[in-house]
Amino acid sequence: MTSRLTESYGLKRYVKDYEDVITLKDEIMTSLFLAAEQKDLTIPFPKQEINISMKKT
Repeated sequence: MTSRLTESYGLKRYVKDYEDVITLKDEIMTSLFLAAEQKDLTIPFPKQEINISMKKT
C-alpha cells in the first residue's frame, strides 16, 4: 500500500463591499500565476499507477 502526503492551503479575504470579490480574486490569482511563471514553477498532473496481476488457474 502506498501512502500519499498532500498539503492544502487556504486564503481568507475580507472586503467591505461584496461587489469587489471578483476583482480581488482575479488580482490574487493573477499575482500567483505571474509569480509561479517568473520562478518557472510547474504544477504536475496527478499520476496514478494501476498494477494488474492475474493468477493462472
